[in-house]
Amino acid sequence: MLSVLVFVHELGHFLLAKWNGIRVDSFAIGFPPTLWQKKVGETTYKINLLLFGGYVSIFGENPDDASLSGPDSNRSMVTKSWWRQITVLIAGIIFNMLFAWFLLVLTLWIGAPMSARDSVLPIRDPHMTILSVLPDSPAENAGLHMGDKIESIEFFSNNYTEGATRNIVINHPSDTDATITAIRNSDRIMMNVTSPHAVKSHDVEIIPTTGILDTGTGKAIGITLDVVGTARASFFQGITHGFMQTVYMTGGMAKGLWGLITGSLSVKYITGPVGLVGIVGAASSVGLVSVLMLMAMISINLAIINIIPFPALDGGRILFVIIEKIKGSRIPPAISNTVNMIGFGILMLLMLLVTVKDVVHLF
Repeated sequence: MLSVLVFVHELGHFLLAKWNGIRVDSFAIGFPPTLWQKKVGETTYKINLLLFGGYVSIFGENPDDASLSGPDSNRSMVTKSWWRQITVLIAGIIFNMLFAWFLLVLTLWIGAPMSARDSVLPIRDPHMTILSVLPDSPAENAGLHMGDKIESIEFFSNNYTEGATRNIVINHPSDTDATITAIRNSDRIMMNVTSPHAVKSHDVEIIPTTGILDTGTGKAIGITLDVVGTARASFFQGITHGFMQTVYMTGGMAKGLWGLITGSLSVKYITGPVGLVGIVGAASSVGLVSVLMLMAMISINLAIINIIPFPALDGGRILFVIIEKIKGSRIPPAISNTVNMIGFGILMLLMLLVTVKDVVHLF
């Protein structure tokens, strides 16, 4: 999945570089060692063993003597006009957004799970559904999954509201049980929401705890719920509503990223490639549409991260081009390359830390 999304991103850079007459030396899926390669024209195409992404090597992206004043310098990215450089740099971000839009349109044509509250399309077979399960929460430890349908909670019928469900899960009496009945792949699962003082009535217990909710001191089990059904759109409805979903999801993820930057959102919500394995596995157990929607979310996430004006990211390189345009002269290559190298090192360190966190979480 990551390789496909990075391929789409790098394809944007590749096509716009070619369109602007910039030399592209290589286009690779995955990272070395190389399994297959073929040179077509001036570009070497590669398929590598480690399918965690990919890259495109554009002449002059990292300025040196050859790209600034060599015999082929007129085809170097760094010697092109500022707006041509920006179109190449921003193309990957735009391609990721367009790909997310395409995936969301595809899910609507197939039939996508959607909140009954937010959908303007007709909803079929609505059920209270688990949208997410917090890591290390009582719900995760008990085995509840994203996509599980809640059939009932103790004496409640499936006509209960999200608020009523949250209330019975969080605030049920300390000396009584509340039984959750969930449906997963046509299998009925019963779990006992209880307290340490209650009489055990099922093999699987969920004990609500404090510290899960962002505000207040109430107890929770670590799930988000909503009434979700299947929405299917016509051809033109899919295009329109897919675009609206893309905008909505982009705003939500941008808000979440800002929360991480400002510290208002916990770093426990960050995950890397290792953690994504479990998330993709949970989505695949729900069905193809869930995988496509998750893929769209990750594609949007890649676009948002890459637009950040941080060295080594597309946004950081765009910022350098804008600075050069404003000051009317080129930033010395030694400075820009060093800053980008430091930025890349910081990103790799963050990736390592997130991966360690994900591995620790597995055990």
